[in-house]
Amino acid sequence: MRKLFTSLLVVGVASAAVIGGVTAFFSDTETSTGNILQAGSLDLKIDSTQHYDGLVCTLNGDAGYQWADEETGSFTVTTSPRPELLGEDCFGTWDLTDLDSENQFFRLTDIKPGDEGENTISWHVFDNDAWGRIQLTRVIDEDVTCTEPEGEVETDCATDQDGELDDRLVYYVWLDEGATPGFQCYRLEGRIAQCDPTEGDNERQDYETIGTQPTTASVGDTDFFMDMGPALQQAYLTHSCTEPTGHTNYGNCHGLAADGRLVGSATYYMGLAWRLPEETGNEVQTDRLGMDISFEVEQHRNNETPFAN
Repeated sequence: MRKLFTSLLVVGVASAAVIGGVTAFFSDTETSTGNILQAGSLDLKIDSTQHYDGLVCTLNGDAGYQWADEETGSFTVTTSPRPELLGEDCFGTWDLTDLDSENQFFRLTDIKPGDEGENTISWHVFDNDAWGRIQLTRVIDEDVTCTEPEGEVETDCATDQDGELDDRLVYYVWLDEGATPGFQCYRLEGRIAQCDPTEGDNERQDYETIGTQPTTASVGDTDFFMDMGPALQQAYLTHSCTEPTGHTNYGNCHGLAADGRLVGSATYYMGLAWRLPEETGNEVQTDRLGMDISFEVEQHRNNETPFAN
């Protein structure tokens, strides 16, 4: 009986071993860790240098931004028709920044027929290509007071609160790309690529043909838009550029893409100029015109109809 029990026990152990062996399949596990989906970034920054009647708004040490002679940089001597402004505070110049209420391209009083001014504006889209446009919106158009000379040419001056300055003041915008097609003067964290000296120089040379025609603020009584896409497309075609993405390592046509996008590695210089024609009369005396200037960008990728909304 003992032998039989022992034999059964051996059989039972053997059976257990066989059952355990059935679960030992070949196996392998591969694990991918740290999977992340992160949104990209799109950040637009703007800088500006203001010019007015032969003066430039520039940094004067600890005194901050003040008017200086455009040719010599002097804060005391000028041939400008506005010598009284030399050394006075000005507001239309700043380094690359996010715009807020402190950044005003124009803050001028006592302008007269024959006066003119210009802001050289650069904008840089960080990290990604984008579509861009500029919008000018009138927010102030008023006849502040009615002087006797103004009343003689504008009979309803005392009752009509709308100003005439918007009908007379002429402004225009152009791509200030200089003699070399595209934008080579890249600025970021103190680095400056080899630069075209006439790029962003506040002068519209004869070869800088891409931009708007002179117009007044009252055309159509609507906001003024300049869509950068068609302008940059036109520049791409005008200069016979060949790289559709606009990336040429800061050579010819850098920043000019076939579809008119803003290239994320380019600094775009534009001139925004205004003038009050000499033939303007007393009808604009004391008139005040104010506007908001907006620079807008939208992502380029997956966006075939930018600013549709």
